[in-house]
Amino acid sequence: MPALTWTPVEGIAPITDRVRKVTGRPFGANLVLEFPIEEKLDTCLEHGVPIISTYWGDPTSCTARIHAAGAVHLHVVGSPDEARRAADAGVDAVVAQGWEAGGHVRGSTATLPLVPAVVDAVSPLPVVAAGGIADGRGLAAVRMLGAQAAWMGTRFLTATEARTHDSYRRRVIDAGVEEAHTRGASTAAGPAHRTAPCATAR
Repeated sequence: MPALTWTPVEGIAPITDRVRKVTGRPFGANLVLEFPIEEKLDTCLEHGVPIISTYWGDPTSCTARIHAAGAVHLHVVGSPDEARRAADAGVDAVVAQGWEAGGHVRGSTATLPLVPAVVDAVSPLPVVAAGGIADGRGLAAVRMLGAQAAWMGTRFLTATEARTHDSYRRRVIDAGVEEAHTRGASTAAGPAHRTAPCATAR
């Protein structure tokens, strides 16, 4: 699911075309609603992106447009209340992102307590679990908590296809349970980040 918020509009079609060349399966695009994404969303929909995930904002502003184009709308949430608002907005599924997530972190609740709370809040709407899930054990755990699927991100930074710098890739592979949670490394006001311990985080 390419993150396209910071991709120029003219760069979206080449990315979606490249994805289609390597898979015939459904794929998605991720857009952060705190930034101007209207033109980028329209471009994604015009090029037939089948799944749109949104984050950091009110999904009401784009749900109707996504559905009118025949696409599926997922919205990332960090609390049961936020999940209910997303459900009321008409999204097709919510992504319950726990505090363990890499990169931007939405809420302050860990994944395992968050997932069942969100499932209870929006059932029967599908819930996808995210945050700290890196293998089959994590997938089994969130499925037992009621999630229909798991969303993994950091795990795929180690894939040979990822354009991850070798030093960063090695840090991810060698990472233990200790990590940093900081607002100091953020490029936007508000969002916190999960990162490996480093001078910037300190």
